[in-house]
Amino acid sequence: MKRTYMVYLFLMTFFPFLLSCQTTAAPENEIAASVSAGPVSYSSPPVERPLLDEAPPVLEVSLSTEYFNSFVPGEDSLEISINLVSEAPIREWKIQVMEPLPSVSVFYEWSGFGAPPASVSWDGSGKFGAVALSASTYPLRVSVTDENGLYSLSESDIQVGIIVIRESDNSMRIRVPSITFAPNSSSLSAWLSPAQVTNNDRVLREIAQALNQRFGGYRVRVEGHTNFSSGEQASQALLNLGNQRARAVVDYLIALNVNRIRLSTVGIGGALPIASFDDPNSGWKNYRIDFVILRW
Repeated sequence: MKRTYMVYLFLMTFFPFLLSCQTTAAPENEIAASVSAGPVSYSSPPVERPLLDEAPPVLEVSLSTEYFNSFVPGEDSLEISINLVSEAPIREWKIQVMEPLPSVSVFYEWSGFGAPPASVSWDGSGKFGAVALSASTYPLRVSVTDENGLYSLSESDIQVGIIVIRESDNSMRIRVPSITFAPNSSSLSAWLSPAQVTNNDRVLREIAQALNQRFGGYRVRVEGHTNFSSGEQASQALLNLGNQRARAVVDYLIALNVNRIRLSTVGIGGALPIASFDDPNSGWKNYRIDFVILRW
């Protein structure tokens, strides 16, 4: 009996307190309180961010001519025109003429902040006084980035025809690395693919046309440039190979109606490189045929 009375007294004393500790459901749209033994954490509602213009700038790039020739150094130029549509302001731009493949180096570049110019002129010059090689393809990259960080890139090719380099009042030079020979061969067709044979014919027809129409009153020395060797015997062999290749080119030009009297040949071997032979990106430039245009 006494134990029953004590339980009754305990319940009557603490039951109201237990009732006061209960929570009621919070009305809608109100935050319900919770009790926990650890620190109280609050979750913030998501922050609404302004929507960016998701459309990148639209680029259209055009060239003033399909094939770029520079017969008069410093006077002939290629116009690279840019048509740009962008809803956001442009932050920066870049126009790059790349080295011919397989190189990934920049041959010449324009760049700036704000909107790009409507056009730029390229005369075939490169960085550090370099001049574009004839009968070669130079990749063109035009890129813009707007204020939102959106980026657009236009890629195309510049087809270079004949680039004349003036060496003196009596001498000009055309450098052509794109005439292909098989290793240790002077043939313009043997052991070559049909595409290489076709390319050799196309390039030499361009050269013949320029020699007859632009430089008909000049004589032409055809130089064969090959690999380099420090050994005397190997060097002589390369000189002979260079001369044989030059003679094969002369025979082809004669068949294309270039007057035989105007033409002469010489083998240079590796004596006059225009790039390091050890550079995998530019060593190929040394394997070339040069046409030196001379006054009588």
